[in-house]
Amino acid sequence: MTPNPARRSVLLAGAALLTGCSVATPSDTKAPPAPAAAPTALLRGDEEFRPQYHYTSELHQINDPNGLLWYAGEYHLFHQYNIDGAVHWGHAISTDFLHWERLEPALYPDEIGNIWSGSAVVDERNTSGLQDGDEKVLVAIFTYSQHPNGKQSQGLAYSNDKGRTWTKHPANPIVPNTGQKDFRDPKVFWHEGTSKWIMVVSMGDHLEFHTSSNLINWTPAGTFGRDHGAHGGAWECPDLFELPVQGTQERRWVLSVSVTDGAPAGGSGMQYFIGDFDGHTFHNENSPDTTLWQNFGKDYYAGVTWGDRPFPDNRRLMIAWTDNWQYREVVPTEPFNGQLSLVRELQLRRYNDGIRLVQNPAAEYTQLRQWLGTWSAETVTKDNNLLQHINGDCLEISMTVDVRSSTCSEVGIDLRTGPGQRTRVGYNVTTEKMFVDRAESGKVPERDGKDIGGTWDNTYEAPLAPENGRVTLRILLDRSSLELFGNEREQISALILPSRENTGLATYTDGEAKIEQLTLHRMTTIFHS
Repeated sequence: MTPNPARRSVLLAGAALLTGCSVATPSDTKAPPAPAAAPTALLRGDEEFRPQYHYTSELHQINDPNGLLWYAGEYHLFHQYNIDGAVHWGHAISTDFLHWERLEPALYPDEIGNIWSGSAVVDERNTSGLQDGDEKVLVAIFTYSQHPNGKQSQGLAYSNDKGRTWTKHPANPIVPNTGQKDFRDPKVFWHEGTSKWIMVVSMGDHLEFHTSSNLINWTPAGTFGRDHGAHGGAWECPDLFELPVQGTQERRWVLSVSVTDGAPAGGSGMQYFIGDFDGHTFHNENSPDTTLWQNFGKDYYAGVTWGDRPFPDNRRLMIAWTDNWQYREVVPTEPFNGQLSLVRELQLRRYNDGIRLVQNPAAEYTQLRQWLGTWSAETVTKDNNLLQHINGDCLEISMTVDVRSSTCSEVGIDLRTGPGQRTRVGYNVTTEKMFVDRAESGKVPERDGKDIGGTWDNTYEAPLAPENGRVTLRILLDRSSLELFGNEREQISALILPSRENTGLATYTDGEAKIEQLTLHRMTTIFHS
């Protein structure tokens, strides 16, 4: 989380979609009034830039996902939710990551401060002593941005009714600030090796690890990061988890951290480290000057994972905020501001350059597919467009190119085409890079009456070497965003703002491109399915 309450966003559910849950708040805390009933268009989800299968709030601003947990068959999604500068934890639940039931905000700002990012766990062993009843107690640990000066400290809240109501701990803040400028975004998990709770906290230019036996009393244990990775901005929103290395008996720890500036596309982004965690600190197995980026696009930040306890299928799943601190407050998508990424499954694979983290859309998204067509063994030239009779604003496109047999230097697909607009997704054979070009993708956000220009309308590239002479690009297109996955390894995420009527598609190349296979699916809306 960035230390600026005006820019910290969270999720609010429109009153017409709220469930009848209640929220425990201090008696002297004034909760914001419930929003007015949403207009019919809002409930249908048919605003021009409303994503049809990415998560958004009905109203107001959102950013970081928080407190992800799985309990009693429900995936809980909490997130930053900013209502006129008052920062809450928004809350939604789902059984499939596709259809979300939006609940009332779980945590409201109180007399101590605003509620910034954090995490939540299921206290299986009742180590906290906070369980009251048959249900396991859910414990959230979050950062307070304290009144009146924004000093950062860590608070605790707990729920004994499957997350429907939350009670703040009377000793809050349970981890006070001892003079640090940056002290936020706690990620908490149970470490089997030491039988302790671990908290990873962002400290600006590094991370700090704390341990606890009861989630309430915490002891500093170690630090990591001052001389490792990228430091173009402050470190935020850490995550730490262990994964198997596919096809081996090996396991590694992954330390994920966001950085507010200096990412490959400019502005905020996400990096990660591979190594070992001993219960006290993290040991990076790569050189300190090695920077591993999770996404080469402009709009992927603050990603965290579900996984404080094993899922039935043992997947590690991440969701992020699809936006950038360079322009988050001026993206013109009213009545909402901010959207979350697709849920991804994370895996570790060994490549020639080492063990790397790969991310691909969760399998659940295939449930939204409606098949449109498949082309095999086609030759694309400048004069033939395989997709000239197909259009759409919500699509999944998978294209495999035989690079060795192609004579082009570039091949790809133009999305959301129309008068003066297109978003180009492609592969440069010469440079071995995939890219997203949004220079002509539609509306450009404005600040103080002037469009933000080069901060927005650029081309974003990711290195992508062919595998066995082939490159596969998988595109997930929604009304105001696209996510590109290359060879199941690299990613580019980007917001786009095309005119509603521009829904054309076109294959393109500057020579001859051998297309092994091209498959299109329409992605159905979650608002009516």
